[in-house]
Amino acid sequence: MVEYARAQAATQRLDNATFRVMDVLKPLTFPDNSFDLVNARFLVGLMPAAAWPKLLEECRRITRPGGIIRLTEFDEPGLTNSPAFEQWKAITFSATRKAGLMTAPDGRHFGITPVMSRLLIDAGFEKLDRKAHVIDFSAWTEAHETMYQNCMVAFKLVQPFIAKMGIATQEKLDERYQQMLIEMMLKDFYGLWYYLTVWGQKPY
Repeated sequence: MVEYARAQAATQRLDNATFRVMDVLKPLTFPDNSFDLVNARFLVGLMPAAAWPKLLEECRRITRPGGIIRLTEFDEPGLTNSPAFEQWKAITFSATRKAGLMTAPDGRHFGITPVMSRLLIDAGFEKLDRKAHVIDFSAWTEAHETMYQNCMVAFKLVQPFIAKMGIATQEKLDERYQQMLIEMMLKDFYGLWYYLTVWGQKPY
């Protein structure tokens, strides 16, 4: 991803863009008050529930006074009329719950969007605001092909994690995966993906 980002920056002649790899579960190697904007998105699939406060504490440290932190997260990778897609989500959330990642009390989705504002407030940010987004990736829409490709990659990459958690056998995962891809290509496939952006300001 970093090499891809560097290539994109070079293509667009963004000479002031740099990219570094760090572990968000450890202290970030940036000085205090480094950034006007700290933007983080789609971390919920890798962040242990207990690690969010420490991460946001680090984000507050590296944001300058008056600077902005912006979080964008989702609770599930889409609502669809595909039985295989919905079954795959259930399997995935069983694995994330078992691994200690953020999960709703009933285990049916991540449960991150309702608590994002509270997390920012607890981290010391103020003047919060939010904006909801939706992508229609039904079969006839412009977003369908891109979302199909995203799902094809993401649901393949998550398989070793699910198998490691002992939620399903590789045979069952392969079967559900192939069926999901088939159902996503049907002419009557419907899908909506909702996500939320919440942002706040570090006090002066």
